[in-house]
Amino acid sequence: QYPQGGEKQLIKAVTKREYFLSKTCAFQKKYNMDFSELQALIKKEENENFEIWDDFIVWEGYFELLKQWDEKCMELKKCMK
Repeated sequence: QYPQGGEKQLIKAVTKREYFLSKTCAFQKKYNMDFSELQALIKKEENENFEIWDDFIVWEGYFELLKQWDEKCMELKKCMK
């Protein structure tokens, strides 16, 4: 049976969440730290490293979108109960 209504939305949300999770994991692997640790490192750096700064900006976007899709997944799961 094909998914309908809320199930389709949940599948889409989980897929989006997994996509952004994979993107954030790639940065965690690259820098061997999580987002908050890189954020703290950037704040105390005296000299700007443009590659790190560029990655930070992209990672921040992925991080925020991951949080949004996490919330969306939780909302949809609640609605389906």
